[in-house]
Amino acid sequence: MKVVLISFEQYIAARGLRIISSLLGERGIDVSVIFVRLKVGRNLDPEVIKRISMLSKDADLIGISLLSNYFVQASKLTEYLRTSSHAMILWGGVHPTFRPEECLRAGADAVCIGEGEKAVLELIQKIEAGKPFLDTMGVWFREGEKIIKNNLAPLVENLDKLPHPDFGPRHHYIRVGDDIIPLTNELFEQYLEKRIVKGEVLTEFYISTSRGCPYNCSYCASPTMRRMYMGQRYLRFYTPQKVVDEVTTLIDRFPFIKMIYFCDDDFFACPKKRISDFARLWKSQVGLPFLCTFTPPSYDEEKLRMLVDAGLAVVNMGIQSISETATKLYNREYSKEQIMQIATSLSIHARTKEIMPPVYDFIVDNPYESPADKLENLDFALKLPKPKRIKIFSLVPFCGTPIYHRFQADGLIKDDVNDIYGCDYSTPEKNLINALFKLASVNSPESLTRLFSRRFFVETCCESTALIRLLSGFSRMWQIVQTLSTLKTAYHLYTATRSVYID
Repeated sequence: MKVVLISFEQYIAARGLRIISSLLGERGIDVSVIFVRLKVGRNLDPEVIKRISMLSKDADLIGISLLSNYFVQASKLTEYLRTSSHAMILWGGVHPTFRPEECLRAGADAVCIGEGEKAVLELIQKIEAGKPFLDTMGVWFREGEKIIKNNLAPLVENLDKLPHPDFGPRHHYIRVGDDIIPLTNELFEQYLEKRIVKGEVLTEFYISTSRGCPYNCSYCASPTMRRMYMGQRYLRFYTPQKVVDEVTTLIDRFPFIKMIYFCDDDFFACPKKRISDFARLWKSQVGLPFLCTFTPPSYDEEKLRMLVDAGLAVVNMGIQSISETATKLYNREYSKEQIMQIATSLSIHARTKEIMPPVYDFIVDNPYESPADKLENLDFALKLPKPKRIKIFSLVPFCGTPIYHRFQADGLIKDDVNDIYGCDYSTPEKNLINALFKLASVNSPESLTRLFSRRFFVETCCESTALIRLLSGFSRMWQIVQTLSTLKTAYHLYTATRSVYID
């Protein structure tokens, strides 16, 4: 049996798809993986669609993993594949989980709901054996005008039983320009993310040490997923040894990977004993620098010290907003004092060069926040102790998030495809407040940001295109100045990233 798995995401880590590929490969199934690397809002080139079709023409099953941002593109690809392949087309991922009927109407033969390992494996084994498969748990099917709805497959309780992801590059393909070509070690290195750490440009790879999240943030899909699996343990962890074994396997095969990004929802949200065991194993068996994220309630100074000793180089705290309006809306009611206390502690570690300047996330473009709320966030971001980095993300009420229903009830969503699916949360709106946040994010002189955040500019020039362009120009200029602070770093950054963003 031949299976082709397709990832639309711009980043090629694609952990879930890689694990499914590995799971199927262990059972002798012929699996290929295609990384489309599509930017949000970009259409699929006709030549790319043809190349995907050619690579999939002999497949028995084509699996397409997608977020809401890629719904339109997945629909177009599926429509074309209908003309060139007789394979079953199975959609999976966050969007199909919350909108299965929409996905089936868009052309998918079947939709995988929730975690896909058990469901996909069972479906393929039934197809291989020639058995009836329309009762497969975790999968909905379209049969003519009829939709067959099955219950969820249970969660994987013991994550250690899952195989390591399929790191490839054998039988892996990647989009480069308007072509799909075999993925080589050289291309793998070229298209992985790069990060500057202590003057060196490091190639990084995404790893997860857990599944699930203990919190109920309204802009996130986790609360809805947890309710779907009511009665099951939603937050689960790999054992530290399993994590270390996965990373050593990865870097033994690809020694150019010099940085690990732990993409858990909250790396600190686990017992201190687990952190201690992880730190000890990581330091003795891996030794690479790593990045992790956390939220204010999980912070613990002792955990931080253990991780720093093990190799923690970059830490990212999700603040999102400190305005009363947003903290209630987001269900993240942490005090400003608590956040500032954590930031003060992190700044001490950064000033002593134990870690890089900490990264603080803020959410902008919240229609419920007043100009005063937004300025309060900007003021708080400026007051966070240096050294620091600020990142901003646009509030997008994706399907399946609790906040989606609030937007819908208040008439802020007219059409999902136009108002949500094409929105990129990493591309904030062009307005004065966001331009000032961007100015703060590149560590420009604080006096400059405060000058343009005065009431006069906010009330009279908030939508001024000229002023927004001027501030954006300041941001770019200051970023260039910082980048060119050392010619070595600038040169390495250029050579490491020049091919990644070219298309």
